[in-house]
Amino acid sequence: MRIERWNVHRDGAFSEGALRQKIEARGSAVTSCRYPPSCLVALPADDRERRLGLAAGMLKATIGEASAILAAGDILTIPAGAVCRVEVLGPSDVDGFQAEGP
Repeated sequence: MRIERWNVHRDGAFSEGALRQKIEARGSAVTSCRYPPSCLVALPADDRERRLGLAAGMLKATIGEASAILAAGDILTIPAGAVCRVEVLGPSDVDGFQAEGP
């Protein structure tokens, strides 16, 4: 499982806009997403690599047998062909961005 954590020394101050710009800089078309508290959803497999970046909230992501906890500033890379299950943790919505491509 490939996760890139926000690093203030490398990435600067964290904000939703800065996260979006970081993902867009890779040439990816970005769409906003929101998952409510207690949400459990499987993101279907796609023939392209995808990214899920969190702007707010916390979730558990599972790809195959691997799981990780993601928080604001984290970007998860979902390999082509993989199903990713996400489960919102805590009482707050998860806001973020999804992107396909490089």
